[in-house]
Amino acid sequence: MHTLTDAEWQIMRVIWERQPVAATTIAQSLMDVKAWSLTTVKTLLSRLVEKQLVQAEPQGKKFLYRAAWSELDCIVSEMKQVLHRIYGGHLRGWSKRFLFYGMDNPALISALTTYLETQTNRIEKRYRMECPRTQEIFLYESKARMHAALGLADAPDWLRAAWVWDILHLAPEAAFGDIGIEHALMFVWMQKVLSTVHSQAPYWLTQGIAAFESALVDPDRFEQTMARISPTLDARSVLGLSTQYELFRAQNGYELTLSVVSYVDKRYGCDALWAFFHQPNDYVKAFGCEEADFWNEWLLDLKQRGRKEALGQ
Repeated sequence: MHTLTDAEWQIMRVIWERQPVAATTIAQSLMDVKAWSLTTVKTLLSRLVEKQLVQAEPQGKKFLYRAAWSELDCIVSEMKQVLHRIYGGHLRGWSKRFLFYGMDNPALISALTTYLETQTNRIEKRYRMECPRTQEIFLYESKARMHAALGLADAPDWLRAAWVWDILHLAPEAAFGDIGIEHALMFVWMQKVLSTVHSQAPYWLTQGIAAFESALVDPDRFEQTMARISPTLDARSVLGLSTQYELFRAQNGYELTLSVVSYVDKRYGCDALWAFFHQPNDYVKAFGCEEADFWNEWLLDLKQRGRKEALGQ
């Protein structure tokens, strides 16, 4: 994590806006804000290069400067430091990939690290990919404290795990009843993993794969929900789902997207699911059929499954 001074933030903003940019241009751009000499600007640039936040590219007798970190990267780094100071506390436990901070609960942390490592190894083999190597997890003493850390004073009661500012946030085990705490944590971890692979993937597809791989949704709840909403479904029911997490849940988004992902995995296999995740508009490449045909087949599969259950098969 990197800490930037106020002066370094001023320099970085000019670089993000105008890169690649020379020191003289930076000094001129900041003339109305900071009356810095060219020497001062070059000194600040040298510090940023040492911090590996900026790259200096020689061009003749001068250098052009380019950001090595995005503005979002720097903001996330700053926020992580603030959250560590207020909520993180001491390192409570660790494994190959995961670092636990916050509440000290050795038994729970041991169980969660074992579960996460096992599941992450499975995900890497299943999708033939490499997951992020180090992930921080904050375990909170209360759900209210977790909501405060997320900046959500009016957060819904069911929000007990989240991925914000590159940290996985987890409410205490007592807050979980309808779902297992390990499944909730795996769900938000999968969101992080999928985001690093394809940050522009459709929200509904990311949520569906995360729910599928984490076993987030209770099977009985899933079947009851799908039996209730199946008669009114079409492709727009999935493609039109909200990207706002509360509305997404109210639209039965987790059950709906889970039904699509589980259908794809069963009918076409993991490789097709992964290909679709990378190119979600290319139905022919992933499934060998047109978009309309895919959604019609999904609906037909739902109806057939519903009939089998009704017959007790």
